[in-house]
Amino acid sequence: MTKRALKIILISLVLTISTVPQYTSAQTAEQNATSRRANLPIIKKSKTTLSLTQARKFYIQGKYNQAIKTYKSLLTNPALAISARIGLAKTYAIIGRYDDAIKTLKLCAQRAANNADWHVLISELFVKKGNYHQAQHHARKAFFISKDWAPAIYQLGKVLEILGKKSEAIKIYKQIDRAVARKDFTHDARSLTAAGMVLARYATLTGQKASMQAPNILHNYFQRAYQEVDKQYWPANVAAGMFLLEKHNPRAAGQEFSLALKTNPRIPDALVGMGLISLQRWRFEQAIAQADKALSINPNSSNALLLKAAVYMQWRKFDKVRPIIDKVLKVNPNNLDALSLAAALYERLYQPEKAKPFIEKVEQINPQYALLYQTIARWLSAGRQFERAEGYYKKAIKLAPELAGPVTGLGLLYMQTGQEELAAKTLKKAAEIDDYRADVQRYLHLLKKLRNFKVKETKHFIIKVDGKTDAVLLDLLAEHAERIYPEICSDFDYHPTGKTLIELFPTHEDFSVRISGKGWIGTVGACTGPVIAMSAPDPLRGGFGSFNWAVVVRHEFTHTVTLAATKNRIPHWFTEACAVWEQPDRRSFNAVKMLVDAVRNNRLYPVKSLSWGFIRPSRRGARSLAYAQSEWIFEYIVETKGYETIVKMLKAFRDGWPQEKVFKEILGCSEREFDKQFARWAKKQIIAWGFDPYPTPSLTQSARMVRNNPTSAEAHANYARALFARGALDRAELQARRALEIDPTNARAQAVLGVIQLRRRKYDDAIETSKRLEKINPRSHIAAKIM
Repeated sequence: MTKRALKIILISLVLTISTVPQYTSAQTAEQNATSRRANLPIIKKSKTTLSLTQARKFYIQGKYNQAIKTYKSLLTNPALAISARIGLAKTYAIIGRYDDAIKTLKLCAQRAANNADWHVLISELFVKKGNYHQAQHHARKAFFISKDWAPAIYQLGKVLEILGKKSEAIKIYKQIDRAVARKDFTHDARSLTAAGMVLARYATLTGQKASMQAPNILHNYFQRAYQEVDKQYWPANVAAGMFLLEKHNPRAAGQEFSLALKTNPRIPDALVGMGLISLQRWRFEQAIAQADKALSINPNSSNALLLKAAVYMQWRKFDKVRPIIDKVLKVNPNNLDALSLAAALYERLYQPEKAKPFIEKVEQINPQYALLYQTIARWLSAGRQFERAEGYYKKAIKLAPELAGPVTGLGLLYMQTGQEELAAKTLKKAAEIDDYRADVQRYLHLLKKLRNFKVKETKHFIIKVDGKTDAVLLDLLAEHAERIYPEICSDFDYHPTGKTLIELFPTHEDFSVRISGKGWIGTVGACTGPVIAMSAPDPLRGGFGSFNWAVVVRHEFTHTVTLAATKNRIPHWFTEACAVWEQPDRRSFNAVKMLVDAVRNNRLYPVKSLSWGFIRPSRRGARSLAYAQSEWIFEYIVETKGYETIVKMLKAFRDGWPQEKVFKEILGCSEREFDKQFARWAKKQIIAWGFDPYPTPSLTQSARMVRNNPTSAEAHANYARALFARGALDRAELQARRALEIDPTNARAQAVLGVIQLRRRKYDDAIETSKRLEKINPRSHIAAKIM
C-alpha cells in the first residue's frame, strides 16, 4: 500500500489508500494461474503445499505470528522457498517489520531475479522506507517480466507518480488493457483489485468523468474480487472502502471496512479507514482509538500515524502533531504526506520559516507534487487565512489541473469570502472534474438560487434576500446594519476595509448549505468573516422558527469586525465573547442558571479549551455554557483590567501572538492562573446575585456529617438540601427544622423549608419563611421566587 492514503486526509479529511494486495487461500488452479503470470513455480498438491496454504490462511485471518512460524518452516524446501519468503516478507510488512521483510527477500534475490511478484513486493517495501529509486528499479523489473500482470502495472505507475513522472505513469497505466484481456484475469482476486486501482488512477490523471468510471471500478473490479472470486480476499474490501471515501460516501465505505474486519480483525488499513470516517464526523476520540488499534498491530504504519496527526490538527492540538510526524519520518524520511503536513503545520502556526525546509524537500523529491500545496491551503483555509490559502490552492491547480480537490477547496474559499461569481465559476470546474462530489453539487444549486435574490447595496453592506418570500426585510436589514455599524466599529477600534455581504435565506436548509455544504447546522446565523448568512425568522418554514433577527445581525457583524481586526487570528471563544457582549439580551435567566451550576459544580471551562465548547460540545448544554462563560470572561476582564484591555488583546492576536502570550503579557498571568482568578471572581458574582455558590451535598456524606456533628446547624441544613434534591420532602423538612432549632438564621435551611412549603401549597407558611430568609439574605433569589 502506498502513502496515497494520507494525501486526502491532509486535504479534505478523506483518505485514499492504495492497498497492497496480499496472498489469499484461493483455489490451487487460481494460484497456478497467478504463478504463470508472475513466473512462479507451479504448485502441486502435497503435504508442503498444504503447509503453504495454511500459512496464507493464517495471514488472511490476521494470525500473523502463526503465519510467520509456518512460512519459516517451509524455507528449507527448494520448491517453495521463494513463495515462502514472499509470504514471510508480506507478513513482516503488515506488522511493520519492513527491514526484516527486505532482508528476507534479499536472501533469495538471485533465484527470484525473474519473479515479478518478488520485484513488486520489494518495490513496495522500498516505498515504505522512502527509497524511491530502488522502488522504481524493481517495479520496472516486475513490469518487464510481466507486462500484462495488473499488480506489476499498478506498482510501477504508483512509483512513477511518487517521483512526479505523471506522463510516464499514464502510459504504464494504459497497459492495463493487456492484463484485462487475459482469459484467466477474472479468476484472480488480486489482479482484479490491482486493475481497479489502475483504472481509478488512470481516470483521475486523464480527466475522465467520475460518474462514468466509478460504478464500473467499484462493482466489476473491487466487489467482484471478493464477492465472486475469493470471499476471503479482504484487500479488495479495503480498496473499495478507500475508493468510496475518496468519492465522499463514508457510509458505504464503512460497510466495506466492516466486511474486511469481519474476515480479519487485525488489518491496520481497515482500522485507519474506520478512523477516517470518525474524523469526518468530528469524533476525535474514536478516530484516535482506531489509529492506536492499527498501531498496536503495525507500530510503523504511516497511515495510522498520519491519521492521528490529522486528528490533532483538526482538534487544534498543534503541539501533538510534530512528534507524530517525526515518527513517520523516522521510518521514511521522504514520506511526501508527512513532509507536506509538517509544512502545513508551521504555515498554520504563522511560522513560514519553519515550513520552508519541508516544502523544499518535497519539491526536491517530486517538483510536481500538487498535494503539498493543497495540504497547506486546506489547513490555512481552516484557520481563515484565506489570502495565503488562495495562493497555495492556485499553485496546486497549476501543477495538477486534473485533481478536483484543489479546485473544490478554492471554490469553497471563494464562498467563505463572499466572492460568489468566482465561486460559481470555480465550483463548476470542480464538478466537471469530479461530478460525484455531493457538496459541490449542493453549492452550485444554491448559487443558482442566489442569482435570483433581491439585492440592496449601502455604504458598508450588500444585502441579499429572496424576493418571493422575504422582500419585506430588505430595507429593514439595510437600515439596521448601517445603524449598528459605527457603534460596533467604535467599540473594537476597527472598520472593515470592504463591504460586508449579508444573505437571508428562505429555508434553514439553504442557509446550512451556504455555510457548511451540508443540509443542517444547529444555528440560525453564521459569519465566515466578510459574509453573514441567516435563515428567515419564519416559524412556518421549519428550522428554528422565529427569532430576533436584529440581534443576530448585531452578533454576526461583531464577528466580522473582530475577525477582520485580528486578521482572522482571534480565538473562537474571544470573538464569541465580543459578539455576545454586543447583544442587548446578552444574558438570559437560563444563562444565569448555567453559570451558577458551572460555578457550584466546578464545571467552568478552562480558558485554554473554551473554544471547543462551541466547536465540539461534549455534553448537552455545553455550547450554551460556552457562550455565557465567554461573555462573562469579557465582563471580568473589563471590570478588573479596564475596557482598553479588550482592544489591546485584539491587536495582539492580529500580530500573531498565541493566546498563552496574550494572557501573560497583557493580562499578567498564565492561562491556568487566569482560570483560578476568574473562578474566585465568578463565585463572588453568584453570591451577589443571591445564589448559593456551593454544590448540592452528597446524600451519603451529609448523612455522615449529621451523625458526626449532631449539634451542627450547617450539617442538618446540608442534609436537608441533599434529601430535597432526591425528592424525600418529609425527611428534608425534618432536617431543615432541626437546623433552624439550632440556628434560626441558617439561610440554607430556611430556603429548603420555604420551597417545600410552596410545593405543598402552604402559601401563608411559605411567605413567612421567605420573609425570614429575606431578612437573613436580602439578595436571596429563592425568597423572591417564593413570594
